[in-house]
Amino acid sequence: MPLVIKNDECPVYAYINSLRAVSSKSTALRVLHSIAQKLGQSNYYSINWARFDRNTLNSLVALLKDKGLSYETIGLYLSITKSVLREAFLLGQINSLHWERVKSVKPPMLGKKSYTLPYRKVILHIC
Repeated sequence: MPLVIKNDECPVYAYINSLRAVSSKSTALRVLHSIAQKLGQSNYYSINWARFDRNTLNSLVALLKDKGLSYETIGLYLSITKSVLREAFLLGQINSLHWERVKSVKPPMLGKKSYTLPYRKVILHIC
């Protein structure tokens, strides 16, 4: 498991510290490391979580979707990112409006618009 630096003012530390299972901590740290890489940061401590806004989160979701990650994986990334941002809110690093805007970001849904044409034909044939 990657190193977690104890810092009571760090939203990453607060979030990881809130997780009970070692496997959950490991998963969260792997996801945070991947997010940092995708954002061009050296590690998750390099991310300025106080500036991580709704637009950044929507851009991250779009990037993950473009990279072909599954909807479940994108949902996991989104959940962990929001959890870190929730800790930033609880630590007073972001205000309530910032938090509400971030909370409003939803994962992409597998709906009619997401289906490829051949997949839609199969669904119509089954129905």
